[in-house]
Amino acid sequence: MGTQYQYSFDHQIDIDAVRATLSLATLGVSSLRGETVLQLDAAFRLNLDAHTCMIDGTTEVGAELNRLFHGFLTQEFGARSFSVVRLHGGLEPARSAA
Repeated sequence: MGTQYQYSFDHQIDIDAVRATLSLATLGVSSLRGETVLQLDAAFRLNLDAHTCMIDGTTEVGAELNRLFHGFLTQEFGARSFSVVRLHGGLEPARSAA
């Protein structure tokens, strides 16, 4: 079993801005690792209605995506605008933040 990270966002936060931040994090990983590696080794899911995001940190690429996303969120929205919980289990790959 792998490690997942579940992010929850205040409902005052524009979830489309969170989607853009997730896209930026995926772009960062893709720039460092390549698009193919991102598609094969990263799994994430953004739930617009629930204001949540799950990132599978099982792989090194997933862990890098998680670190970038967390850092970008903190810079853009502040550390108190979201919470993150580490869970155990797998997540099916999702290929885009859209």
